[in-house]
Amino acid sequence: MQTNKFLPRRRESIFVLGLLVLSLSTILVGAVSESTVLLADQALTHYWRTTYDILVRPPGTRSAVETKYGLVEPNFLVNLSGGITLTQYEAIKAIPGIEVAAPEGLLTYVGIVAPPERVFLEPTEPGVYLSEWALITDDGQRVREMFQGRCYRVIKPEDLTPGYPPVRKCLGGGLAGLTPGVMYPLGFIDPEQEARLVGLDRALVEGEYLTGRESLFITSDPSGGLITYVHNLPVLLNATPYVSQTILSRLSRVVLPPELTLEEVLVADDPSIVKALPTHLLWERHVGTEESLSLVIETLRKGRGGQIHFPKMFWPTRAQTYTEVSSPFPQEDLLVEVDSQVPYRYVDQEATSIGFSLELKGIFHLEWLAVGLNPVNRVPLGMYVPPLATLRYDESGQPTEPIVLRPTVALTGPVPLPPLALTTLEAARLIAGDDCISAIRVRVAGIDQLTPQAQSKIEAVASEIHRKTGLDVDIMVGSSPRRIL
Repeated sequence: MQTNKFLPRRRESIFVLGLLVLSLSTILVGAVSESTVLLADQALTHYWRTTYDILVRPPGTRSAVETKYGLVEPNFLVNLSGGITLTQYEAIKAIPGIEVAAPEGLLTYVGIVAPPERVFLEPTEPGVYLSEWALITDDGQRVREMFQGRCYRVIKPEDLTPGYPPVRKCLGGGLAGLTPGVMYPLGFIDPEQEARLVGLDRALVEGEYLTGRESLFITSDPSGGLITYVHNLPVLLNATPYVSQTILSRLSRVVLPPELTLEEVLVADDPSIVKALPTHLLWERHVGTEESLSLVIETLRKGRGGQIHFPKMFWPTRAQTYTEVSSPFPQEDLLVEVDSQVPYRYVDQEATSIGFSLELKGIFHLEWLAVGLNPVNRVPLGMYVPPLATLRYDESGQPTEPIVLRPTVALTGPVPLPPLALTTLEAARLIAGDDCISAIRVRVAGIDQLTPQAQSKIEAVASEIHRKTGLDVDIMVGSSPRRIL
């Protein structure tokens, strides 16, 4: 058998090649590890920074659950009725190191009625008619009628004269043909600060942005009453249809017996004499969410956004109360009971009311806002985004198919409706007073990376805000949502 003299050298070459491959692999693994650490650091830095760093609220507004667990309720704005003055706001803006201080608040709830001619059909013959309407809402769990109305009206032959609209008076009083006056929240902002915080000025899909310097025309009641009128209140409209609602309108003709004439019904002016009579349905219409919003836009474009406003009529006398209870579910570490029946205070009859008309300046879209909507580092943005609420258990506590709950036009509930329209801080001051601000979102300047120095800087600014104003402060930077049952 012949011996191969090249075998030892081949073994040596294979050994050297193996060391080279091992070295390259080690370098490659090291490079990948370093890259992973770098990407992780970048991701942590990104998620660490929230839309705003500090939330400022009136003193004493934290709930016991918030204080105990270091939480902030996503519904915090709907439970506040002002409490921060313009002087305190200016003091916060003057603190060194603050990049943005954006105030916000709810001014009132505005009833916007769609044009009746777009929802109701007018009778074409003399007779007695029944006009009905209802606002049907779907919160994801159930469908219900939030508001409803009925009106009996008499149409005489002379009411059908071309060019003369028929009398819209209901039997027994009231007006016919009115669609449901949907109560939408009206919020307010400082336009300049809001643009810097969330880019609201870049989210317009139509019209122009608010300047905060719009002229407001205020007049007194010419009849000597207690109403003050604010004309052309500038507003931006939110084009996002948060709610699922349907306006139902129906027109029926009342079948009169031979012995009952139109004149007798008109003279009696009492709906009870025709209420039990049979009716014949003539027309029915359903106006869905998208069309309803378009009707609201049409109404505002025509300057029909009039509203009589009683100052702070709908403000809660206290926030929703949460009581911590023991959880029967082992996977839940925190269970609270909520009393959603928040009482609202009403002004006395001697108080001066304010009537105002809305001037539509522009329309913005939620998807165009430069706000952090990532679920990892999301902070409460009740001005734009309703809080998330999911139904996971039935009344007996048994797990059920999860249902995402939507807002409704109800003034209370687990998912409050964000403002449909936003006006300016100056307008809010004139209408609601100097202490109209409900919260201020603060962003600290010069924060680019996740460092102990950055955290210390934010904490120092928060302490200075509390020292100068006495307001409650919550540090939001680095926070993340926590699910509460």
